[in-house]
Amino acid sequence: MQTDVKARDISDKASNSSETERERANRANRSRLEPPVLSVEHLSKSIRGRKIIDDISFDVRAGEIYGFLGPNGSGKTTTIRMLVDLIKPTSGRVFVCGEDVNKHPERALRHVGCIVENPEMYGYMTGWENLDLFARMQEGIGDTRIEEVARIVRLDARIHDKVKTYSLGMRQRLGIAQALLGAPKLLILDEPTNGLDPKGIKELRAFIAELAAEGMSVFVSSHLLSEIQLLCDRVAIIDGGRVIAVGDVHEMIAQAEAHTLWLFEDPEAGRRLLSDDPRVDVADQDRALLDESVLLALPGAIPTRVSQADIPAVVARCAAAGVGVLAVQRVVPTLESLFLSLTGGGRDASGS
Repeated sequence: MQTDVKARDISDKASNSSETERERANRANRSRLEPPVLSVEHLSKSIRGRKIIDDISFDVRAGEIYGFLGPNGSGKTTTIRMLVDLIKPTSGRVFVCGEDVNKHPERALRHVGCIVENPEMYGYMTGWENLDLFARMQEGIGDTRIEEVARIVRLDARIHDKVKTYSLGMRQRLGIAQALLGAPKLLILDEPTNGLDPKGIKELRAFIAELAAEGMSVFVSSHLLSEIQLLCDRVAIIDGGRVIAVGDVHEMIAQAEAHTLWLFEDPEAGRRLLSDDPRVDVADQDRALLDESVLLALPGAIPTRVSQADIPAVVARCAAAGVGVLAVQRVVPTLESLFLSLTGGGRDASGS
């Protein structure tokens, strides 16, 4: 019986990023040489006796894009509100550029630009008039800086149009322009890609990378895990109010275990062969961790854990046993699969 084997890899989507891996690595190396822009030390928050945030610690370096991920209700937005002094922590400290946010909020937060949830703008005013309104609340910001931030977020051609005529993506960019008015060293964005179409997301990713390349630190909360994988240097994953993983995005993904999908002419015979092979671990319990599009492309495929080096020998064993192999697909780990394995896989990543 002839065996038709298709061996395919799902490659890391990071190769499509607007910022090359070499540029990202150079930026990360530079950031390690400087003191952190944001330091979070043993931060906790309790409300009515219930601990919402439980002893979290992390730091964000200069020129780094830092992702903050967690399931719905895990404490992301609560944490961000404490970072910018909108609510007080029960214990712990937050430092921005060495200044204690709780003790000296004005000195610390002059280095921060922030959008928590959705940017609010006046629709009956132009983009310029909105920025000018915010600029008047801070010292030393004039027309030159407004022109500069409009150009940074690529709104200079529409900055004199009324905001009510803007698309959602344009309003999001105007909000980021407002956060950039004071030339902050740290930009905090809470779910910045919410509601954006693919083109808007790509544009947002491009200019966030440009800001980081110029030395600004960017702290991003998002539920779009593929975008975090493309964009961020490091990531913290929060679940149940606790940070359960912190690290370099690509190093974390590289340490995660890959899966291999098998599709047979006779699924039951194929399953028996795989189950009896000591080199193969049949991993039906991991099906929820795999990309749904991959599973839909190979209906009935059996997920396994097996060394890539052992795959040819396993295929040969199947052929010798007369079991036809229709497809073998190696599924490279992604940030999404890592996230799901760490947080239980059954909850939505969006939200607070």
